[in-house]
Amino acid sequence: MLIGIRKDGYECLLKDLFSSNPISNELPRVVIDHVINNVRMWDGKPHVTDICIDTREAYLKYRYDYFDDLKSIIRTSFGSLRHASVLNGILSEVKLDSIDLSGSADNIDIRPNGDIFVCDFKFFSSYSVAKHFGIVNTKVSKTDEFGEKTYYKNGKEKTESIKSFTSPSNLYITLQLNIYRKLLSEVIVLPEMKKEIINDGGMIERNIERGKIFDGMEAFLFVTDGGTYMAKSRGIDEMSYLDKNIQEIQYIDSIITKKTQALVEAMKTDAVPPMCKDIYCMDNRYKCQNFCPVRDICEKIGGSLPDKPF
Repeated sequence: MLIGIRKDGYECLLKDLFSSNPISNELPRVVIDHVINNVRMWDGKPHVTDICIDTREAYLKYRYDYFDDLKSIIRTSFGSLRHASVLNGILSEVKLDSIDLSGSADNIDIRPNGDIFVCDFKFFSSYSVAKHFGIVNTKVSKTDEFGEKTYYKNGKEKTESIKSFTSPSNLYITLQLNIYRKLLSEVIVLPEMKKEIINDGGMIERNIERGKIFDGMEAFLFVTDGGTYMAKSRGIDEMSYLDKNIQEIQYIDSIITKKTQALVEAMKTDAVPPMCKDIYCMDNRYKCQNFCPVRDICEKIGGSLPDKPF
């Protein structure tokens, strides 16, 4: 469980954030409140986001005390706060609880033509947006009409960027939206829920009669460093993107069941799950080295587990 924040070797427990110290003095009060009020504790049932990461990471976050980096805390908190400010659709932050899983879907959006979408809003760095779409920006020599390299007056070679595409790395969002769609499809038929979100024309009823509730899934990606040189060097030229091509996972029920059971069993037995699969680690452990909040207590990149969980 998250118990504190660190920066440059200094560690501050969450309970000390209201006292004057090198970390709390750098944090706006709104961030401190958000961090303290959103520490997730194990209640016997996984959260949707636990299914979207490897079981080992979810287990370590629940079972062991850990400190997260100040920059990561600020990025996550402001992302969540900005996230909340843009949600004003037909249904926003829909609380979902099944027998085995809990979570909150971002938004159910009903379009003028009657189409109904499950939507998610993400505040991503340009690196993550490029990975999501599989964008690769490569610098190559700029040539003249004869195919010869060109140079500036100071002798430096001129270059230009060529954008290409590789396999997208959008597993997290794809899993998350598919799980939300699955859970919403189970609860949306409840009369009180249906009454709350019916739009003009009874579009929810129309879709139920057609044999399906949702027409698709969409992800809105807001680029946190959009417009900067770094973002443009990665091929990210816009401040925001809309991904309308989130694939439906036909075997989502199996994934939910398998990963839910794995985490519940690990928490019951205190058996540490196997190392995270590379598909969850981004670019040969890039996430492990830079973003994983429990990297210091994971052996995958040289960390070590404490002797005992809390």
